[in-house]
Order: sequence, then structure tokens, then C-alpha cells
Amino acid sequence: LVSFAHIQVQLSGGAPWGFTLKGGLEHGEPLIITKIEDGGKAALCKRLKVGDELININGSALYGSRQEALILIKGSYRILKLTVRRYKRDSVNDTKRIHKGLISARTQVFLINNFMTSKGIFSLRADVRCVLVLTN
Repeated sequence: LVSFAHIQVQLSGGAPWGFTLKGGLEHGEPLIITKIEDGGKAALCKRLKVGDELININGSALYGSRQEALILIKGSYRILKLTVRRYKRDSVNDTKRIHKGLISARTQVFLINNFMTSKGIFSLRADVRCVLVLTN
């Protein structure tokens, strides 16, 4: 079972915000925070971490596009509100194995909510829960 928490972060004061993004639908990967600049706004708020998956910017749900995320971030002049998904430590390796297609059991069942797998992207509303059955 892949478990995670949603973390809300609010940065203020305007750009630069002090973090770097990698991935996106264009690259077949989730949008991941890859760097937090020392002394930057993201570091000073102490809530954003490297490895967090960006899922919402200023109340707009993201559908995986890095370009979409950059437009929303650049459009934030004084306040930037982010929601990130942080995977719990024990599920990170399982998540990597799913993305790489290395799950060897015949059937794996996961509770998902906005989850990307090697089989496709599943974007659901935040209040919807669903079961995804993967068979190898």
C-alpha cells in the first residue's frame, strides 16, 4: 500500500521562491521538488522538502504538466500557495518500483488519489477515493 500525506505550504514576498521542479507529464514523471535553495523562501518556511510531489498551485489542481506549473508559479506575485504530496518513507521504494514496472505479484491493489503509474496517469478529485488493480 502506498501511503502519503498532503502538505499545504504558503510562501510570501514574491519570486524567487527558492525551489526547483523536475519531471512532468512531458517526461512521464510526476512533478517533484528537486532542490530547496538555502536561505530562500521555501527553505525559511520549513514545510517544503526535496522529493515532495507538487499537485496544486494557488487552488488549481495540476494534471502533471511542468509547463502548466511554471505558468502558475510565475503568475504568483506576492503569495504562492502549494499543496504537495509527501510519500511516507516505507512507501517510497514501492512507488519507485511501480513507476519502473517492477511489481512482480500477479495483482497489486492500491488506494490511489492523483496517482501516476507506468500504465498511465490517474487524476481524481481530492475527495474521491478509488481502487486501482494492476495485473502483470
